[in-house]
Amino acid sequence: MDFLSGGFYKPTIHRVIQPPIDQRGAPRLCIIYFSMPQDDVRLVPVSESPVLQRVGIERQVDDADAPTMKDWRVARVRYVSETV
Repeated sequence: MDFLSGGFYKPTIHRVIQPPIDQRGAPRLCIIYFSMPQDDVRLVPVSESPVLQRVGIERQVDDADAPTMKDWRVARVRYVSETV
């Protein structure tokens, strides 16, 4: 989502931990979004989005250098398997 939203939606590291003591009684909100574009899709911001046009697009790389979904998936699997 970070790539596709031009940095508007920030990724988080998945971890299950206790919240700080002062927040343990507060309700928590979680939004889960799963997306798996086709392997050949370049992960570039959706520039037609009215929201992104209004708030601006933060490009991490030039569109031509953006990874494809396959590049990203392979890199993530490799990273996770190396850190386990």
